[in-house]
Parts: sequence; structure tokens; C-alpha cells
Amino acid sequence: MNIITLPFFAWPTNGLGKAAIKQSCMTRLLCLLFLLMPMLLKAQVAARRANDLIETMAVNTHLGYTDSKYYLQYETIKSRLAELKVRHIRDGVRLRWAHKYEVRDRYLELYNTLGISVLFVGGVKDASDVLDATRIHEELDFLAPAAQAIYSVEGPNEYRKNSDWPTVLLNYQRELYNQLKAHPTLSNAKRVGPSVIAGDMSQALDMSAYCDYGNLHLYLNHPGGDAGGSRPVKYTKILTEYDRIFGANKPGMITETGFHNALSKDPAKPYRHFSYRVSAKMVPRQFTQYFADNRDWPVVSNYEFIDIRNNETYAEDNWGLLHRDLTPKPAYTSLKNLITLLHDTDATFTPSSLDYSLSGDMTDVRHLLLQKGDGKFYLCTWLELPKDKSYNSTTGAEFDPTRSLTLNFGSAVASMKRYEPCDPDNLTTGTAAKQTFSNPASLEITVHDWVSVYEIELSQVKNFTLINAETQQPVADFDPFRIMLSLTLPKLGTTHLTIRANTFPQQVDRVMFDYDGTAVTPPTLPFPTPLPTAD
Repeated sequence: MNIITLPFFAWPTNGLGKAAIKQSCMTRLLCLLFLLMPMLLKAQVAARRANDLIETMAVNTHLGYTDSKYYLQYETIKSRLAELKVRHIRDGVRLRWAHKYEVRDRYLELYNTLGISVLFVGGVKDASDVLDATRIHEELDFLAPAAQAIYSVEGPNEYRKNSDWPTVLLNYQRELYNQLKAHPTLSNAKRVGPSVIAGDMSQALDMSAYCDYGNLHLYLNHPGGDAGGSRPVKYTKILTEYDRIFGANKPGMITETGFHNALSKDPAKPYRHFSYRVSAKMVPRQFTQYFADNRDWPVVSNYEFIDIRNNETYAEDNWGLLHRDLTPKPAYTSLKNLITLLHDTDATFTPSSLDYSLSGDMTDVRHLLLQKGDGKFYLCTWLELPKDKSYNSTTGAEFDPTRSLTLNFGSAVASMKRYEPCDPDNLTTGTAAKQTFSNPASLEITVHDWVSVYEIELSQVKNFTLINAETQQPVADFDPFRIMLSLTLPKLGTTHLTIRANTFPQQVDRVMFDYDGTAVTPPTLPFPTPLPTAD
């Protein structure tokens, strides 16, 4: 290992990369604050935590539908959820169900065994299917024993019963919000507004005072595009109505979005609305697109997890990531690949920045910079194009548009790997690196209509090791340390200490320290003790 050992003795200094020594009659404390960074780094693009992207990902389920495999083959459903590593499911229970307690127990099991929490869809209705606010407390009390598994409680789903539905919905949401906020067990659940069909949003009333998060259902011809079907609605218009209903720029949950694979009912055009192959591109893109959006969408839930019933030409039966027999569709594997590559559990570190730029025709190009707790960056790129640029559902023709760009680095990049987790023709090898680059400064890349991922590691000091200068051995409990170090010198048995910088890659040209505003680059140090030879 090429490591650089910097002799360090206890004298007071000031400035970056410095040591401040404090002394008392009983104890001497050595407080070290090292703020080292690659000297070429010019922060331009701020990264976001990879964990935060994965935390947004959810899938809709119907665990209580007794005539579906959600209920009949629950163990397989649980296994598929575990493989996917998604963080949330969106589900609901009806108080009239005889098996409601079994469904609630499954919420707890998923949370306790897989860490999957529930976006709970509220809404108690009477025998005429009209909302009944007088029974909200029953639903909340029923849910309370599973409180630890409940991530959020939202208002009624796409309610539009009778012409007075806007007023009924507002009154119900007000009561739900107030009771949930005051509930002894569920008060920590996020309070989410009701979902409203895009075409009905103009009729909905202002509910901003009765939710902490808005709620959207977005069924578009591509993420961030226009809605298809008989009532096309532009994404921008949807956001305008969203702000009016839930409050300007209030964070929100996209609780339903997705792409169905139903066959055309026209026998002369035996093609799917979205082919399986095209869905493999679109489904992961919806998560990266909404995360990269300038809005705050803490949850995006794909509708839905499985094809629920057997009608191949009925859209409602064909939204799943899994086929009816619970085998994976390409979209499931594509999303699983992306989650596998970006999986991280560090939700507390502060991401840093990377100096990079993309040059060329940037039309429809999207890019998202992520970082894991270990310091590695992940640059995601994709083309955000309408459906007809990738697929013609009338003819069944599929297209793979690309864009050639130049990726330039200002940061000192030691290593970069290219992954194609969502390439629909190579999903089985989606988590294997396709290319590896050493010390790239500028290179040509291809942007696809699927998400590509570039893993980037900088030439950097990763951490430090405290060395006993007399024995040249690491000091116990300080191998390694990162930023802040406070020591009681007598307990170490020596006051002769050195600091070793551990770098990536292992072989670097130099490490520069800054002491009292003076740049110091081993091995030419202004210290009386000679620098040991690098390993």
C-alpha cells in the first residue's frame, strides 16, 4: 500500500489541517482537526445521497384482495419484495373485511423482517360508498397496533362520489388530519392529502391547511411529460392545480405512477400499450426523473407490484412489475438492478461536490449526481423523451434513441466504471461493469433513453491513521480516524506521534497538507524527523 506518513510533534499551530495543543497540569490533550481535500477539486455540482433516492421508492400493493395472488401467495410476494429491496408499499384496509387483522399483521411482518413501511390509504365509507367521517377514529384505532410500520396516512383515494364530492372530501380530510395529529400512537405518521384524478383537480377545494404533504397520481406518457388517454393534461398544469389544492411548493408524494402493458383490443394491432421492453426503460426513469425534479417528492410509488388479474386487454389488470404468475417482468429486473447499484444505508453524511460537465447537444438530456457514504459518486444519465420516441404502440416498433456527449472532469478522478442496469437487452448483466477507466479527464459517453450509471472515485485522502513515531505502529483505536480527533497523551504512552494519510488509489503522486497557511508536501517536510519511506 502506498501510504504517506507525516511526522507530527506536539507544537501549537493554527490554520487548515492543523493541530491545536492544550496542556494542563494533569493531562495534555491533543486535538487534531484535519480538513484535507484533493487540491484540484473545484466544487461545481453538489451531489445528493444515493440513499435518499432509494428512500423515495415505493410500489402499490393490494395485500387484502382475497381473490388475488397478493393474498393467496403472500409468501412469494414477500420474497419478491425482498429481492427488489424497495423501502415502502402503498396499501389499504377496509374495516368491513373479515380478514383485516391478517392484513395488518402482514404490515408488521414486512416491516420487522424487511424494513418495508406502509403508505396507508385511508377512507372509511358507508354502505352507499360515501365517505363517513364519523368513523375515522375506528380506522385509526384499528391501525394503531401496527403504528411502527406506518410511514404515512393519506386521505381517500380518487374520491368523486356524487356532485358534492369536493366539499365532502374537504370535510373528511380536515377531520382525518386533526384526529391523526392528535392520535396517541399514530401522530408521527406523515399526514398526506387525498389523491385526486388529474382531470378532476380543477374542481377540488383548497386542503392545504389539512395536510403536511400533497398527493399526486401521475399517469403520463413519460415521466414529467403529458398525460395520455381521453383527458390529456400537461404536467405543468397538474403542478399548478397541485399548488392551489395543497399549497404552493409543498412537498408531496406521487402515490401512483406507472406504465401498463395491456394488449390492444383491436385484433389488427396486437401490441401492448407499453411493451415490456420499453417499460424496463421507463419505470426506473420515473424515480430518477422525479428525484432530479426541482420539486420535493419524498415518495414515488409505482402502480403496481403485480398484474392483478387475467384480462390481457384490460389496463387495470396489467400495471404490474411482476406477471400474473409472479415471475419478473423486465421492468422489475431493471429497477432491481438500479437499486442494487445505488443501495446505501448512510442517511446522515453530508454529500460533497464533483467538478464535471457534459458538453454536446443537451436537448432532453438529464443527469443526476449521487454519492454514497463511502465517498463514491454515481452519475446517472438518461434521455427524457416522450413515449413515441421509444415505442409505437400502433405498429409495435421500438426505438433506442441515443445522444453522444463529452464528459469532462475538473476533479482528479482516479477510477470510473460504466454500468447499464436498465439496458432492456442485457438485464441479466445489469450490475456488472461494462467499462473501466483510469484517471479519466475527458471522454465520450453515450446517453440512452434508459438510466446509465457511472461510478466515480476521486484521488483522495480517505482517512488517517495515528502512528506511534517510536514504534512506527498504528495507535490502537485510531486506525483509521477521519476528521476530528481528541487525545489524552499520557494514555498513549508517547508524545511522539505521526499522522498517516490513507489514499485512494493506493498509489498517488503526493498528498498536500496545509499547516499555518503553509502548504507542505511530503517528503520535503520542514520537520527535524525524516519522513519514513512509503510502503
